[in-house]
Amino acid sequence: MKALKDINLKIYRSEFIGVMGATGSGKSTLMQVLNGILPIQEGKIYFENQEIKNKDLKKLRRKIGLLFQFSEHQLFAETVEKDVAFGPQNQGIAGAELCKLVQESLEAVGLSYLKYKDRSPFSLSGGEQRRVALAGVLALNPQILILDEPTVGLDSQGKKELLSLLKEMHQKGITVIMVSHKIDELIKLATRLLVLKEGKIVLDGPVAEVMKQKESLHKMGLELPLGQKILKMLKEKNENVRDDFYLMQDVEKEIVRCARSGILCSKD
Repeated sequence: MKALKDINLKIYRSEFIGVMGATGSGKSTLMQVLNGILPIQEGKIYFENQEIKNKDLKKLRRKIGLLFQFSEHQLFAETVEKDVAFGPQNQGIAGAELCKLVQESLEAVGLSYLKYKDRSPFSLSGGEQRRVALAGVLALNPQILILDEPTVGLDSQGKKELLSLLKEMHQKGITVIMVSHKIDELIKLATRLLVLKEGKIVLDGPVAEVMKQKESLHKMGLELPLGQKILKMLKEKNENVRDDFYLMQDVEKEIVRCARSGILCSKD
């Protein structure tokens, strides 16, 4: 049985792509194929217009960083510095260049090099551990960053900080591909959404266009954003309520509009 079917996908520089789909839809498999962890049996992969064959997958992995779900399980070294330095060291980087790279990577994820370099990664909070794991990926200077459910298991503050960090990275020009079952996270960050079902990409487009397919998303078992849920409930009481907004700031404006115009007033 094929995990992925009829995949035809182009990813452009500096995009932030959100990937959604029910459990077993092929999201994680697709991410591991894009990163080169899983070799393909059929089809072709191109990176910067050059075909990548299975024998070249190591080259692909150097250019595309992957942060696994529960990425803190990737940590293993005695200190934060050694953990972040592991990947670059395997590429032959050493001395002052390695030290600078580790420092820059930690600073990029909001961790002070001097404060954290000698600490055990296992003494850190869950959010800090996830940042250290991300720093280890960034130390390899990837052109594309893939994240598989990066906020799973984090508390609300940890989620907020990590999502803010990803937004900053995208604004600096890094191409980001993020898998999440939480649509509210993706619509705040993504410029494009992919929806998978049974190994196929069934929806692919700008966030606003994909979010118009409310019924299709619901049928695939995907939850609507909180804002859309609220508007949907209000629309059931009054058809003059617009329920096509999904960003919370737009939802709030629609609620205020309805309140001022008397649409939300009870008829009882």
